[in-house]
Amino acid sequence: MRWAHKPTLSEMQATVGGYVEHVALDGRTHLWLNEEGKLEELPVNNAASNAWHCYFGPTDMIVGNVLFEIWGRTRHNTLLVEWLEQHARLTQEEGT
Repeated sequence: MRWAHKPTLSEMQATVGGYVEHVALDGRTHLWLNEEGKLEELPVNNAASNAWHCYFGPTDMIVGNVLFEIWGRTRHNTLLVEWLEQHARLTQEEGT
C-alpha cells in the first residue's frame, strides 16, 4: 500500500495493529512496526525481515504489518523499493 499523504498516528497504529515503534534503517529510510508484535506472537514478516537483514545483517526478525517511510533515494533504499514493489506484485498474483 502506498500513501498519498504522510499517515497520521491513528492510521499507522491501525496499519501495524497496535502501538508503533520507529526504527531508522538509515537517514532516509524508516520502518514503523508494532511495538509489541513479538509479545503478541505476530507472524514473521519476511519482506520486512529481509530489509532489516540488508541493513543490519541477520540480527533480528520483524513480525506483523509494517510501514516503510522513504525520504529521497539512497543506494540501499532504491534496491529496497524495487524489491518491495516486486514482492507486492508477486503477493497479489498469488492471491488471485
